[in-house]
Amino acid sequence: MKKWIVLLALCIVGIPLLFAGNLQKIHPLSSPIYELIDFLYISQGLALPSTSRPYSSAEVYHLLDRINYGNLSKIEREAYDSIRKEAQPPAKVFSFSFPLSLEAYIHTNIDDFTKPEDWTRGYEERRPLVDIILETWPGDGVYGFTSYPIVGTKFTGPYQASDLYGTTAFQSNLRFFGFGKEYNASDWGVPYRAFASLGGSTWNITIGREKAAWGPGVSGNFMIDEHLTYHNLGRYTAFKDAFKYTLLLSFFPHPSLYYTKGEGPESFNKNHTSSHNILIDGINMFIGHRLEWRFFRDSMGFVISESIMYQSKENYLDLSILSPTMVFHNLYIRQNANSILAFEFDYSPMKHLNIYTQIAIDEFALPGEENGYPSAMAYMLGVKGTLPQKDGYLFGSLEGVYTDPYLYLRDDGNLADGVVNQGIGEYGINWIVAIKRLYSNSSIFYEEDFIGYPHGGDAVVLNANLGYRKIGRWNAGGNLFLMWHGTFDKWTLWSVVGGAGNEPVVTAPTTSHPGGNKNNRDSNAKDRDSASLTFALSAYGSYTCNQHLELFGQIDLVHIRHADHYRTTAPITDLQTSLGVTWRF
Repeated sequence: MKKWIVLLALCIVGIPLLFAGNLQKIHPLSSPIYELIDFLYISQGLALPSTSRPYSSAEVYHLLDRINYGNLSKIEREAYDSIRKEAQPPAKVFSFSFPLSLEAYIHTNIDDFTKPEDWTRGYEERRPLVDIILETWPGDGVYGFTSYPIVGTKFTGPYQASDLYGTTAFQSNLRFFGFGKEYNASDWGVPYRAFASLGGSTWNITIGREKAAWGPGVSGNFMIDEHLTYHNLGRYTAFKDAFKYTLLLSFFPHPSLYYTKGEGPESFNKNHTSSHNILIDGINMFIGHRLEWRFFRDSMGFVISESIMYQSKENYLDLSILSPTMVFHNLYIRQNANSILAFEFDYSPMKHLNIYTQIAIDEFALPGEENGYPSAMAYMLGVKGTLPQKDGYLFGSLEGVYTDPYLYLRDDGNLADGVVNQGIGEYGINWIVAIKRLYSNSSIFYEEDFIGYPHGGDAVVLNANLGYRKIGRWNAGGNLFLMWHGTFDKWTLWSVVGGAGNEPVVTAPTTSHPGGNKNNRDSNAKDRDSASLTFALSAYGSYTCNQHLELFGQIDLVHIRHADHYRTTAPITDLQTSLGVTWRF
């Protein structure tokens, strides 16, 4: 009898384990899950769901549990059910999939719009011809993912875009059609999404290569933004009730690998090239932690994020920076690190409406301070709205952004002649990182980019969008983007400001660049005399025919005045069209 009781007890305990779902899948930032969860929270008058993304399935379930299903309308329940279905763990150990996408790109200006950044729907948004995807669920708390896309290379040389970005009026992502038949035209730096995920019902650890985003911004976010192709990251998240904690480490090549010096003070590698035969040396890493709270019956959200960029050419790692509860600003290691503090606040005063703000403090200058560090701050204010309508819902947003000219820029922390400044050829401890690109099969090009806001400092941005989605079937929308961008860029040298002999105190958008040779890529930057104005009007949409077939497209009208920051430069205009079809096996 005792044996039967023990056996029955084991069965009772074991059955839940046997059928326990694996909730550690990481949902890509391109997944519709995020838009649908935002829709539910805003429609219910709740503060935005966690803005540190991507989510695991466990976190998706946690966010859904905060919503009262009984209070939802028909469309809101449809969104809820769609999210839950997408996050539901499969009853299998592994899965292969091979989505096939055919895309065509047509535009009118083949002289001025020939680089990936010239396209509104650019490199990060374009789909690969074939994406070979392997997912594994080897245990209740373990998930693995690898995506191996067959895609054209972004560059064919240092800052030389491939033919896919506009040297002809028509192009496609077909490997052997209008693209060139060279073996070297394929991107051999993949995979860009490959990671392992481990966790439980209230926590997750992700290690590998993946995108990340911190913040509610539509045009971008200040500390971590999703526009980077990938992060080589380690991430820990813990969430329960109205609180979430995130610790993120992301590793990048040390700038000494691509700012190699030559003879003379201005002789250095401006093309940021290298070879795979070069010994990799040095540490360049982002480390940040983030605390998120929810207040007043879930109608208000507040976030504090603090992080540093840490560098060591000699591979020295100060273990104190790895403390998950350390106040990084109080480490006082200016020759090794540069810190940023960010605040987010959002509030839903009523159903269907959310107001949000984001502030980043890179450097704070006191008024009237001479020989001071330049102010380096960023501000964002926006509003988002949703409204169930007929068989779907309307969504929209309006967002304004201001970034100081010296945002993300910094010297290397060395003291010369009693003054801290950045010299030509010095890379600095800044918030500009490099993505390693492979071209010509064996050559390396380090593409520099901001780790935070994609448009960097010295910018004033206004972004508005409006759209409609019928869940699981189709969506359509439009976007208006306006940006006034000053003469500063990611290669502008950092300097103290104010006082005799120093650079003047400036605000965005600037109409002149610091004098002398104070730009690490453009020796003529001192002659810039105008801010640029970018106007982009976009319309986009997609239609899901069935579970296998999706049609999509986007058309963008782009107009830029003073594109190279010279008043004498004529305005340029381009009409860009992207059309595509995806078949999912």
